[in-house]
Amino acid sequence: MKKLILPIFVSIIILAFACDKPEDEKLDPNDSIANILSNNHWFFDFDGTINGGDAYDIAKSEIDGKIYVCGAFLHVNDDWDMKCLTRWVPSTNKWEQVPGIDQYHSNFIRCGNTDSEGNIYFGGDFSQIGGIVAGRVGKFNVASGVWENLRDIDYYDEDQQRGPNSGGVYAVAVLDEYVYIGGGVFNTDSVELKYIRRFNTNTKKWEAVGTGVNKRVRAFATDNQGNLYVGGEFTEAGEVSVNYIAKWDGQNWTALGEGCDNYVLSLAYSNGKLYAGGSFKNVGDNIRSQGIATWNSSSWEAMGMGVYASWGSSYSVYGVAVDSEEKVYIGGFFDKKYSDDDTLNHVAVFIDDKWRQLGDGLAISSSQGIMGMMADGKDIYFVGYFGHPNAGINQRFNIAIWNDTKNW
Repeated sequence: MKKLILPIFVSIIILAFACDKPEDEKLDPNDSIANILSNNHWFFDFDGTINGGDAYDIAKSEIDGKIYVCGAFLHVNDDWDMKCLTRWVPSTNKWEQVPGIDQYHSNFIRCGNTDSEGNIYFGGDFSQIGGIVAGRVGKFNVASGVWENLRDIDYYDEDQQRGPNSGGVYAVAVLDEYVYIGGGVFNTDSVELKYIRRFNTNTKKWEAVGTGVNKRVRAFATDNQGNLYVGGEFTEAGEVSVNYIAKWDGQNWTALGEGCDNYVLSLAYSNGKLYAGGSFKNVGDNIRSQGIATWNSSSWEAMGMGVYASWGSSYSVYGVAVDSEEKVYIGGFFDKKYSDDDTLNHVAVFIDDKWRQLGDGLAISSSQGIMGMMADGKDIYFVGYFGHPNAGINQRFNIAIWNDTKNW
């Protein structure tokens, strides 16, 4: 019996130490969330800022590893040869002039997207870009630094069929051999070409996308099965009734359930899910998910009931990006989450079925906000017209990076 005394005594001591464990050694899941949402994860220290207007979109070329930013801005660091398009070099933290772009460039560059080789297609309101005639869309060959237009070989006039002759391109996507563009009312006699069309890079011809859509296109996304998702202001795609969003499989248009109840302005596809952002309140069968929702290939799902703007009914999610760990980020013109009125300040991340603010957020007034986003691994880029909330009213950056695993 005496042999049991020592083991029992030791066990009591071990249990006593375990029960008396200091509080700061216990895991608190809320602490980890607070840590990844601290201001330390923001990067603003670019060598200069984008000034004189909004930045609309951002793309990275895998050829040179540089970050291309386009928009309606006039200059970067008072360099007027970076008008509406510039590029940032992460390795040197320097801004560079994009070959062919100078102070004489006219009209906005609204969107950009890369092909499989790392070249970038830009769309906008321009009729010339990089010294060439280009109807609202042009290709920048990153390796050579040369601009190319998308000229239909069936037309020989220098000013014909290099894209739309009027209107504006708001979205561009590259899928297989096609370059898709979508936007406002393109000047054409063909109804099916008014808001969306595609350029066949093999045949060098512009083509209709079925019989088109009936109003403006604002966003594209592609999946790994060859489908193109289209969002915008339209309610018809081909002969199909849709609500502001539709899928094109290369041959046919289909609706995504009952769609959304207002405009879709941004799309992102990742891991079998399509994320839609915009100015809608409900999706599917009256599911409240204001400004942001998910399509899971068969039905719509809410995302924390969405977001809203405290200053009134005008709100929109203009950017959606998914990082390498499948975290979903949004940006736009909103400052609250719908479920409990917590502050979001124009940017948010979806964690544990809740929208959460990134540090102190971005932008310092209702007139500022996020226009475009891009995910590069864990780096989430935001562009638009904004400054840090703790900065002065005139200290606008218009570009920022968030990474919840880095302390910048």
